Amino acid sequence: MGIRKGLVIFLLVAILAFSAFGEAKKKVILDTDMVFGFDDGICMVMLAQAPNIDLLGVVTCYAHNYVTIEAAAGIRQLEMIGKADEIPVFMGCPYPIYAFRVKNEEFAESEQTFLGQVATKWNDEPASYEDYVANPDNFAYGAPVTPVQEEHGVTWMINTIRENPNEITIVAIGSMTNIAAAILLAPDIVPLVKEIVYMSSSFDIPGNITPAAEYNIWYDPEAAKAVYRAPWNKQVFNSLDIDQYYKYTKEVHDEIVKADLPITRMLDGIYGQGFADNPDRLVNIWDLLSAAYVIDPTLFTEIQERWVDVDTNYGHNYGRTVSWQEGAWPKPTPGTQKVDILWKMDEDGFWDLFTELVTAPIEDPVNPNW
Repeated sequence: MGIRKGLVIFLLVAILAFSAFGEAKKKVILDTDMVFGFDDGICMVMLAQAPNIDLLGVVTCYAHNYVTIEAAAGIRQLEMIGKADEIPVFMGCPYPIYAFRVKNEEFAESEQTFLGQVATKWNDEPASYEDYVANPDNFAYGAPVTPVQEEHGVTWMINTIRENPNEITIVAIGSMTNIAAAILLAPDIVPLVKEIVYMSSSFDIPGNITPAAEYNIWYDPEAAKAVYRAPWNKQVFNSLDIDQYYKYTKEVHDEIVKADLPITRMLDGIYGQGFADNPDRLVNIWDLLSAAYVIDPTLFTEIQERWVDVDTNYGHNYGRTVSWQEGAWPKPTPGTQKVDILWKMDEDGFWDLFTELVTAPIEDPVNPNW
């Protein structure tokens, strides 16, 4: 990786210098079902550390966990890289649109019928963000001390897009509830968004939560349908179809932990023992490809154009993302949009970029020695 890594360092420095001389950084809003480590947390770290990206803020959406728990995870990781005072974190919609569709018998181990119990049956919903962070037992890597923003994430997103017309890239790596709410409340923001980049869906392979549905879409298919059908200037999909090929390995892990930074120590705490037990272990990195595309689109060597839609009929195909290429039908289904789907990537270039950003020098981390 030596020659290529040196080239990546040179290019990143060049980008930073170019930005300093007046080229505007790419303005990004991250909408996320945040976790520690892979994949949402490190996606955020890559965007926050990239010299050509201005990460304006992070909004949590219900999927992996409750928005309060996700906000705490996001803030804590921003503290680890010294960015918590620069990048605000907001809480978004607490539940999906059709929250109670899952019936008790479908998840017999849970006494609750709430949809989220498939992911959060181990956690009670916190009474408030403050209550959650007040208990240090909730955190393996130190409790966050930076407050969460009081403004609702959807309101902040709408206002920020209006204040920065044609400049915002939305990186949507969770369920689509917040974005659906934003465009229902303020449809005028859709043409003001430069592009929206998803980690969601599966097109030519099975889903990962049901045979039909990918995790982020299954959590709120109704929201996804509304978002996909909105007339954005550009939609880009990082889906399971490309994610299946790229995994975090022990070789990459051993390289980054040498940096001995708070964020790499966290990654070692999450994944180190697993690699020790099984050196051939492969870890999914899903959302990281969305960050990589926004930072450096040239890493993606094949991109397909298709029309997309979401099946919201409650049955075996509920949450399936359907797609077809131009010419497959005489004309597109009314209301659907043409999108770009990432299909192949320069893997060596990606890992060099990842390593450079995750091991970038950090100023003033909060509680670096938990």
